[in-house]
Amino acid sequence: MKPLFIPLNGVYYDAFESGKKHYELRPYGKRWNEKVCATGRRVVLSRGYGKARRLNGVIIGFAETPLWNLPEGDQQDVRSIYDDSVVSLAQIYIKAERK
Repeated sequence: MKPLFIPLNGVYYDAFESGKKHYELRPYGKRWNEKVCATGRRVVLSRGYGKARRLNGVIIGFAETPLWNLPEGDQQDVRSIYDDSVVSLAQIYIKAERK
């Protein structure tokens, strides 16, 4: 299976790169679900859509999580990026291969 490409805002990419971030949140649905984000699938984390800053990794876990069940800081981050219709999130646990 082809690695899953996950473009990230610079702040979130940097957190994965430093080891401070271990999961990514996306709206749960056809594009982001347990089938697409299967445990063991390889991923490519990208700082934006460019090719200059990328990390390889592997999905080590997945959970469908209601927005209200996340820490307040994560809820605010989700609301700042996505519209208010997002109520269920794909919580994708990733082990990044840091340099």
